[in-house]
Amino acid sequence: MPLFDVQTLEERFRRHVGTERLVARLLVPLGGAGISLAAFGVFALITHQVASRRRELALRMALDATGPQIFAATTGDGLVVCSTVPAVWLPARRAAMLDPVEALRET
Repeated sequence: MPLFDVQTLEERFRRHVGTERLVARLLVPLGGAGISLAAFGVFALITHQVASRRRELALRMALDATGPQIFAATTGDGLVVCSTVPAVWLPARRAAMLDPVEALRET
């Protein structure tokens, strides 16, 4: 009986694993791009929310709310949406450093 496609175990392993490595090398950057887009979307959402609540946050600060309290109120909203901390941290930090007098003067 003749033998066809004779290979060592190492050759068969390399052929099988090579295909899976190629798929992984293609999917990892796509997954990274998806996570980046999701983080950017959360960042834009929280930035918009902070901008729309600017007067409210300024009023809270004028009524003696501290920066960390404003930060916690802003990040709490964002962390409910997603656990992408850097995307939520920057808008919350900006809100915590808000000058209440300047924000209340704006219309």
